[in-house]
Amino acid sequence: MSTGANIIGYCRVCGRALEAGQATAAEGTLYCSEHAPLRAADLPPAAPQPASPYTGASPYTAPPYHATAVAAKGDPNASPGLAFILGMIPGVGAVYNGQYAKALVHVVIVGAIISILANGAAHGFEPLFGILLPCFWFYMCFEAYHTAKKRRDGVVVDEFSGLVHRNGPPARFPAARR
Repeated sequence: MSTGANIIGYCRVCGRALEAGQATAAEGTLYCSEHAPLRAADLPPAAPQPASPYTGASPYTAPPYHATAVAAKGDPNASPGLAFILGMIPGVGAVYNGQYAKALVHVVIVGAIISILANGAAHGFEPLFGILLPCFWFYMCFEAYHTAKKRRDGVVVDEFSGLVHRNGPPARFPAARR
């Protein structure tokens, strides 16, 4: 037992008084030799882990328009007719095709046009915005149809693809054109 004069601390686990030769410091805390945590140098080497079947490439890790395996064969589940119907709801046709940023843009554009028409902010351009709204609505339907048709046929489409084919490499974002 310790005399009390040479005590430098107490074991965090059991509370036993520790003298200088008995204390083990680990992670800023004192422990007795019985409760001291193991250091990495004291541990035996770890056995190599077997390869996991879940660490390889998966067609479910990326949206369907990025998956090269799906694009090579085509996506038989892509229905252009269903995409056209869903395209009547702003953004939903693009979501069906896995184009989430495009869906957000569609919702914002339709919302902005409706807001301009409802608030009278057009200042004489109401007929223009009145024509623009149904035109854009039909564009969303046909764009969703054509994108689903490309997906079904195995053509890789990017996030902001449209009805018009662009020359050159696809950009990851429209402002970052290479």
